[in-house]
Amino acid sequence: MTLLVGLAGCGGNEESKPSTTAAGEIKDNGGEQPTAEDTIPTSTVPDDEFADVVEGLNAQFDSAPDSCGLLSVIYNAGSLPTPANAEQTKAATELLASVFRRLSESPPAGQEANGPVLSNAADGLIAEGEASNWDPSTIANASSITEETQNALGAYAMTCPELTGGATPEGAPAG
Repeated sequence: MTLLVGLAGCGGNEESKPSTTAAGEIKDNGGEQPTAEDTIPTSTVPDDEFADVVEGLNAQFDSAPDSCGLLSVIYNAGSLPTPANAEQTKAATELLASVFRRLSESPPAGQEANGPVLSNAADGLIAEGEASNWDPSTIANASSITEETQNALGAYAMTCPELTGGATPEGAPAG
């Protein structure tokens, strides 16, 4: 599973950072400097509209009964426009970090080893945001969202039939 949401993409080295296309897909630029077509588009959504979307996702987060509900918050975060300023970036980053922390605190059976991975990613997201003064490009290029983070989220998702098209791996509990 690859986490491709409006909130975060995979971090990379300084020479080869993937970027987000208008469709929200990660585009690898092969180590070249970004061009106009592969840079991250800036949101033009006013702060109040952005805040409304974050508020809705926070409500979903607050009512999520289990890890499957929390993963749904991550998937639904794709509805967030790309943050355009520090305030929007901070709100989006804090939401994602909160989801990661809560997932780390109550992992599905058999996924206990992935809890610390998600906790570290949450801490890293906040630290990166703070260090950059919540620069909007930070969340899209967060080095905290590692392959290990992606794998942990994928392993959690495999315990959720509603996220995997109804398939639950043999021996895994249903969501």
